[in-house]
Amino acid sequence: MLGTGWLKTEDLSCFASIQVLLDSCFVNIRTDHSCRYQAERGTNMSKYVAAGALGTLVVALSSGLGCDALVGLLKPTSVNVRVVNNGTFPVSSTFYIAEDSDILDVLITTFGTQIENTVDAGQSLSFTRSCNDLGAIQLREADLQVVGSIGPETDTNILREGEDFSCGDTIVFTFTNTELPLDLNVTVTIEPFSLSTGG
Repeated sequence: MLGTGWLKTEDLSCFASIQVLLDSCFVNIRTDHSCRYQAERGTNMSKYVAAGALGTLVVALSSGLGCDALVGLLKPTSVNVRVVNNGTFPVSSTFYIAEDSDILDVLITTFGTQIENTVDAGQSLSFTRSCNDLGAIQLREADLQVVGSIGPETDTNILREGEDFSCGDTIVFTFTNTELPLDLNVTVTIEPFSLSTGG
């Protein structure tokens, strides 16, 4: 246990509460629309990550930054997107992202940013954008490349920050296909932010 004689009085309760979580190797920082941050118990924090996070806490408090600054250091700043192809053919996909989480479906292709990629069968890829840049995301079109670019297609509705995902989360688009009849399917899952993975 670290001594706390050098800490400011107002930091002691913050230090104690967070250190209990870190010593137990359970920590998960999340944020909601009201900008309230809370430590929640998780199950996948290693002792090494916990020690590193505790070190960050010590540096923040010893520098006189205080608990508010610590929250600023630990809170997420980006959204991760992972595209997984569990099918038997390559899949080409076109995403649109927008800063405004309330953007209309008919406007996202005009005012949003286009991201295109192709994922081979059995492979995956990821991309990351800041939370300020990714307030909404839509899989506008995905094509199963059976013969060249010829094959079945699929898409999704717009996913919106605050409704479908939060800053720091990982949005996973998983493609599968059937063979008889040949069809392309996509499922969307949200992996909540975890301090142990950074996303």
